[in-house]
Amino acid sequence: MLSVLLTVACLVFLGALFFAVARASARTARIVWLTVFAVVLGSAVTMMGAHAFLSKWSFRGDSTRYGLLQLIDGTAERPFVFRRLAPDIVGYAADMAQKHLSRATLDGLVNTSRLVHYRGFTGIDVESWSERKAVAVHIAFILFWSCLFGTYFVGIALLLTVGKCSTLEAIVTSAIGLALVPLMFVEGGYLYDASELLLLSTVILLAFRGYYLLLPPLVLLMAINKESALLAVPPLFPIIARRSGWKIAGVVTGLLTLVGLAWFLYIRARYAASPGMDRETWIAYNFAFWTNLKNYFRFNGLYSPVLPAPRGANVIILLLLSFPLLKGWAVSRSDVRLATIISAAIAVPLFLTSCYGDEIRNLSMIFPYLFLICTGGVREMMKPDNGETCTRQDVMPPTPQPRVSK
Repeated sequence: MLSVLLTVACLVFLGALFFAVARASARTARIVWLTVFAVVLGSAVTMMGAHAFLSKWSFRGDSTRYGLLQLIDGTAERPFVFRRLAPDIVGYAADMAQKHLSRATLDGLVNTSRLVHYRGFTGIDVESWSERKAVAVHIAFILFWSCLFGTYFVGIALLLTVGKCSTLEAIVTSAIGLALVPLMFVEGGYLYDASELLLLSTVILLAFRGYYLLLPPLVLLMAINKESALLAVPPLFPIIARRSGWKIAGVVTGLLTLVGLAWFLYIRARYAASPGMDRETWIAYNFAFWTNLKNYFRFNGLYSPVLPAPRGANVIILLLLSFPLLKGWAVSRSDVRLATIISAAIAVPLFLTSCYGDEIRNLSMIFPYLFLICTGGVREMMKPDNGETCTRQDVMPPTPQPRVSK
C-alpha cells in the first residue's frame, strides 16, 4: 500500500512540475533555468576540482609536517600549523560527528566509503585509518568542495559587478575559471587552499560593492585561515578609493592591516616553539628551475592519475594566460589594473624566493584580478573582425535570381 501511495505522490509531483513549467512566464522560466543550470554546472566543475585535489594529495596522509590530524591537533610544523581555520572547523565537526552519527554510519565511513581508496600520499603505501581519521577526511573533503562551490558563485557575482556581461556569460565563465583550479596543485595542495580562494574572492567582491563593515571580520577569517592573508590588503586600496575616495580607502585598509597584523603576531608567538621554520627559502632552486628550458614543457597528473596535464610553467599555460591578459589589460578598469600590479609586486617576489618551482597556488592572491582581466581579454578577442556579425546558421540567405536580359 505504501509503494502505491508513493507512486501516486510521484506522479502528482511530476504533473504539478510540468504544469508549473508550462504556465511560467518567460522571465520566471529564465530565472529558474539559470539557477538550476548554475547549480548543476557549478557542482560538476567544483566536484571535479575537489576530486583532482584528493586524488593527488589526499590531505597529506600521516605526514608529521602537514598531515590532516597533525594540523587539527596543532602539532604540525611551522608554517603549516599557523593555518588554523580549516583544521579547526574539521576538528570540531569531526568530534560532533563521532558523538551523533550512528554506529552503522561510522563503520561505513571507516570501511566501505569510496574515500578509503585515497588512503596514502605520494608513495606512502600505509596510512593510519582510525575512526577519527576517517571522519575527519570525509568532513575535510566536504569542506574543500564547499569552498570551491562558494568560490564559483562569488566569481559569478564578481563578473556581474565589475564586468559587463550577461548572467549566462558570468555563470559559464566562472565555471571555466574553477575548472582550471587543479592546475594550481602542482607542487603542493593543502586543506586550506579552497577556503583561501573563497575568503579572498569574497573580500574583493565586498570591496567592489562598498560593504566595508563586513571586511574586518572577513579579513580576520582570512588571516586565521592563512596568516599571510595580511598581504592581500594593500591591493584593496585602489578598489575602495575608486568608489569612496582616497581618505576612506586609507582608513579602511589601515584598519584591515591592523586586524591582519594582530593575528599574524599572535599566531607566530603561539606556535613559536613548534618545529619547522616560519618561512622557507628556495632562491637557488628556483633560479635553476626557471632558467631550465625543459621545465616549460613539463606535464603532470593534475586532473587524474597517469593522464598528463600541463604544469604551471608549461608554455601551454603561459599562452593560455598571456593572450587574454594582454588583450584585457587595456579594456579593464583602472582600479582592477592597479590592484593587479600591487598584488603582483607583493606575490611574485615571494613566489620566486619562498615557493618551490612552479607551485603557482602561492600566487593565489592575484587570481581574482587576473580572472577579471582575462575575462575581458577573451571577450575582446572574440569580437567579430572587420565588422562581421554573427548570423543564424539555420536561416538560408535568399537565392539570387538570374538576370533576365531584355
